[in-house]
Amino acid sequence: VPIEGLCAKLQVAMSSASPRIAKGAFIQRLSTLEPQLSKDVVKRVWDIIDPNNVGSVEVEAIHNLLASRYGKDKAASKNSGVIERAIKKILERCGENGGIKSLQRTISIMDNNGDKRLSKDELKYGLADYGLELNAREIDDIFSYFDRDKNGFVDVTEFLVGIRGDLNPRRKKLVKMAFDILDTDRSGFITVEEMISKYDVSHNPEVQSGRKTAKQAMKEFMAQWDTDGDSTVSLEEFEDYYKAISASIDGDDYFELMIRNAWRIAGGEGMAANTANRRVLVTNKDGSQSVQTIHRELGMKAKDMNDVRSRLGEQGLSGDFNVELFGGSDSRDKARNPNARPGASHGSRRPPTPPPKGLAVRPGSREVSNNGGPKLFEKHAAAAKLAAAFRGRLGRKVAEQERRKQSAELQRQQDEEAEINQPKPRQISRPKGKSFSGF
Repeated sequence: VPIEGLCAKLQVAMSSASPRIAKGAFIQRLSTLEPQLSKDVVKRVWDIIDPNNVGSVEVEAIHNLLASRYGKDKAASKNSGVIERAIKKILERCGENGGIKSLQRTISIMDNNGDKRLSKDELKYGLADYGLELNAREIDDIFSYFDRDKNGFVDVTEFLVGIRGDLNPRRKKLVKMAFDILDTDRSGFITVEEMISKYDVSHNPEVQSGRKTAKQAMKEFMAQWDTDGDSTVSLEEFEDYYKAISASIDGDDYFELMIRNAWRIAGGEGMAANTANRRVLVTNKDGSQSVQTIHRELGMKAKDMNDVRSRLGEQGLSGDFNVELFGGSDSRDKARNPNARPGASHGSRRPPTPPPKGLAVRPGSREVSNNGGPKLFEKHAAAAKLAAAFRGRLGRKVAEQERRKQSAELQRQQDEEAEINQPKPRQISRPKGKSFSGF
């Protein structure tokens, strides 16, 4: 049985290059297929498949185990080889790096009817144009590899994921960091309860109207990752979701910025530095001040001072200190200035609390010292805010430029195709001996 047939038997979606099945799903499916087997026998079968007790196993590992005991499918053993040849041939035309523009141009060349997706015949003849002659079985294997959602067509995202393959180590590490923020009990799976502890769905219109419970609304939200429908999200499912996003992002720095800002992961350097996490002004008992970034902000209530202090304590801050939400670099919630002149805007910002007289910030540090210059801290805070705003603006500018370039390139290709496909005007021939006016 080929690996596709085994996936169909186990009801595992071929949405990734290495589909997996969890322990519970395997036991339930095997009990359905072989009802005469007892629960103890089914569990012993799983123990053989998963000797290290990981909790989930790649379907390919199950296929190899069965093949080693009952013989290999020769046709299936050639599957990976022909896929690698097809990818290599495509990359030869696109260049080694396989950038988004070049890959989009490749799929547009193969796309004969211009519907922005490839049928099996279009992929077959496109690869033949590249010098890769394949038989019917090989075409089926290649098309099945690219067609992740099994709808009979390969769209741009599926094509990019198929060519680029797995996440590189840097991106995989960032995705794991985001997964660990949600997987609070470190079980290897994200549950509905863990998601509810991080996200408040009480403002969902269907929850407010009573049509759905908070749990139902959260399950619907998790469906974008939960491909097997077991109401939990594994690391493999989470990575598969980000493979599709990663395939359309060329730069690692921009991918890191997107992950850090989306999941409120502090840190990063240069263009990849986080710009979304909340900054607060911390004043210690001795009068020294510092701007602190809350590292794990996801799930924190903005004005819950006890939660803010608790998270700062986890970051290593100890002792008696005061926290101001309106000072430092934070400007999302602005207090009304009681000394503002009549008619002034209610949103005008209250000036940050100056350090005690005779205290100043040492150069290169955010702490306050006794060297004079009380306004230096305010300058440092303003500079930090300006730098964060500049990084965010620069990232948005780069993304907008890239989007415009891609849009212009696609428009140019469409104009060329329209010009080529435009029917030629019928040539009017004059009968011999007659003029154009008919005389």
